[in-house]
Amino acid sequence: MTVDQTLHIGLTFRLLQTDAELEALGPEWDRLWAESGAEYLLCHSAIVESWNIIHRPQGAKLCCTIALEKGRLVGVLPLILQRRWAWTVASTGTPHASECCDMLIRRQPGSSVLATALLGAAIDFIRP
Repeated sequence: MTVDQTLHIGLTFRLLQTDAELEALGPEWDRLWAESGAEYLLCHSAIVESWNIIHRPQGAKLCCTIALEKGRLVGVLPLILQRRWAWTVASTGTPHASECCDMLIRRQPGSSVLATALLGAAIDFIRP
């Protein structure tokens, strides 16, 4: 299931929850990753491998929020959700999920606005 949301800042946000949705984003994700100069653990193949080898076998739920501007990928927040005792915890889908929360965004003037909007959209999508 894909959830879409459009905000006033001209961005469309989508929530990816299936393996197929995650896989389909590969070329655009890697284009954004290369343009942003991000660390290796945020490239598409690293996230997919982390999801398939670490997080899914542990019972996590994929909850990857993406930002699109005129149909072009400009931001990714690769979140997973896991039950821990009485809580549901959101963390990044990288192998070091418990240590930080990384997002992949295009470097440009106003990147902080994009990052804030991406995090806000993720919270809106996953909040019960």
